[in-house]
Amino acid sequence: MKKVCIILLIFSVAAIERSHAVSRGDILLSVTTGNYFYTDHNNCAAGGGPRAAYLGVQVRNASGSMQDNITVELVKYTDYTNYALVGGQAAVQSLATLPANARDTLFWYSTYPCITNGGSVYPTGVIFKVTDMDNATSYLDTLYGLSTDKQISSNGGGLVGTSALTKQEGVGGLFCFRCDYNYPKLVAGDFAYLQPTTNLAFDAGSYQLESAVVLSSTANSSSCIPVGNCPLNYNIGATCGTSGFDMSVEYCFRIKSAQTTVAYPYKSATSGAVGLKYVITSVPVYFYPADPLPVELTYFTATAAASSVQLYWQTASEFNTSHFELQRSEDGIHFYPVYVVEAAHFSDVLTDYQYEDRQPLEEGYYRLMITDYDGTIQYSLIRRVKLAAEITDIDIQL
Repeated sequence: MKKVCIILLIFSVAAIERSHAVSRGDILLSVTTGNYFYTDHNNCAAGGGPRAAYLGVQVRNASGSMQDNITVELVKYTDYTNYALVGGQAAVQSLATLPANARDTLFWYSTYPCITNGGSVYPTGVIFKVTDMDNATSYLDTLYGLSTDKQISSNGGGLVGTSALTKQEGVGGLFCFRCDYNYPKLVAGDFAYLQPTTNLAFDAGSYQLESAVVLSSTANSSSCIPVGNCPLNYNIGATCGTSGFDMSVEYCFRIKSAQTTVAYPYKSATSGAVGLKYVITSVPVYFYPADPLPVELTYFTATAAASSVQLYWQTASEFNTSHFELQRSEDGIHFYPVYVVEAAHFSDVLTDYQYEDRQPLEEGYYRLMITDYDGTIQYSLIRRVKLAAEITDIDIQL
């Protein structure tokens, strides 16, 4: 599944010192993602612009032996209000095993305040606690800042290109997608910043970010953006792409529960003296566990009047849905189409549909046949209607 991405750009600046790694002796914690959040103060009221981001912490086993049952907790934000975990993101995460001298990265999805006066930095401390197999604990106290500025109109931030699904499994498995980025020329002292999503509605509790890997980069060097594990933040050490460069990142999420949600991939980059620009796709990546139903139907009702029947239905989400066919029957067994309407195709918001049957039967049965683009068919419950009477729900197995 490919998604074409549309851009949104702003200027913004920030400079926050990164914290140093801390260790109890056996387990070492260090921040892997950039210590800044960005928001567009022109869009505070409308909720536009980036409003959430992943914080990454690397966990390293500095002991000489295997460590089991390591837990890391985002304990609290210490300084400024309105920073919080969002989307059902769990505060405590665990690593079942970590071999000697091995390392792994854990991610937390966090929201932050939208401040209307541009260019200001509102730092907050973030405290992480690690507990090892011997129940010994240590802490990492790091600083994050908030930078805001107004939206600009020029395409100085490059593009977030196409996104493609690379892996789809059931609950307990992985959901992975690839996002292709185009960057303008970057020079030494600039930085590049990536996020798999930045919208508040993303269900981070059902889909836990587990890894980010750069699959390809035309600026593949240690001074630019090399192929390999992606820290979501790069300090540029040399000129990268005299006329821009391309890269592809695979993001993988552990599926915690069978829910649908959407992600809006994001990137930003400084560009010399003109400051930071960000780009958010307006065509999202749709998350769903394996073999989803094409539609989550909220309700399907039929109301009889003197000479017609009013039919209403609503969907909470639609994935890859082609169309709805309203069917009618005299006996509740043999159904025939009376109305066909195009579906919303891809949607995670409430969508309403209606139809008036002006030539109804005196007593009739109605159902919806919901068709996916790949031919998958889903049926609604059957509704029985008598003219000038209330509808009756009956339990008919399909």
